[in-house]
Amino acid sequence: EAGGAGGGGQRIHAALWRQGGIAATVEDLRLRCWQIGEAEAQEIGSLEGEAGATFAGGAWDPTDSSRLASIASKSVQLWDVRSMKRTGGVAAASPQQLRDCHFACNTPHVLSTVGDDQQLRVWDLRRADSGPLLTLGGHSRWVWRGGPHPARGPL
Repeated sequence: EAGGAGGGGQRIHAALWRQGGIAATVEDLRLRCWQIGEAEAQEIGSLEGEAGATFAGGAWDPTDSSRLASIASKSVQLWDVRSMKRTGGVAAASPQQLRDCHFACNTPHVLSTVGDDQQLRVWDLRRADSGPLLTLGGHSRWVWRGGPHPARGPL
């Protein structure tokens, strides 16, 4: 739990690390960004989600160090951590609970999502209103994780 320093006892769903000593914690009702030093971590800002939505995960954009994606319920939100403001997202990214998202390693604006509907979806965030670029099924149960291969290609 994120107690102390105003944590309010919120459950932490994920810790997201980025080069340059920056981290984000994905908590029930907010995202918190941290500057990580040698001896301490200092909170540098927090982002509140939509009313009633509980955050479940997120990902840093490897092509834009100021952009963070979060998932809450069936939607994806995009955040600019410099201004600590929401910059867009995909309101209806899944008909059921989302479980994970990842940005493509070398392709700007491309994000994958997975969830309880047994689907992996690949989105071009510039055209998210047009629907996913690709939808892959074939799973007999929910999908909890999906992301880029560390040594191959974008997703």
